[in-house]
Formats: sequence, structure tokens, C-alpha cells
Amino acid sequence: MAIVENVPGKCRVHITKFEEPDAYVEQRIGGWIERAIEISGAKSCRVNLAQSLAKGDPLTEFVVTWS
Repeated sequence: MAIVENVPGKCRVHITKFEEPDAYVEQRIGGWIERAIEISGAKSCRVNLAQSLAKGDPLTEFVVTWS
């Protein structure tokens, strides 16, 4: 897992390898990211699963935005 973009109000997180890609696990990770951002004090957090290893994409990408 790596943060590939980190600017005020937005970041992109990539996961390039899973032992066994699973859509459920990707959703759980997205939820964990959302809650971590909320705990840090951000408002209006949104996590978008832009790409998915489980769906055949070359990586899993989360695009996270907040205010």
C-alpha cells in the first residue's frame, strides 16, 4: 500500500498486490481509510474505489477527498 498523491483535501492510495484479491477486503480497507480520516478531524470524507484488483484492474486505487 502506498500513498501516490497527497495534497490538501485529497489523496490517492494504491495497493499493487494481494495474495487473493477480494472485493469485500477492498471495501473494508476503504472503510478503514474513511474512518481514519474522520478520526483525524476531517469533515465530509469520501472514499472512492477507482480501480480494483478483484475486478481485474492492474491495481486497487482509492481516491480520498475531505474538507
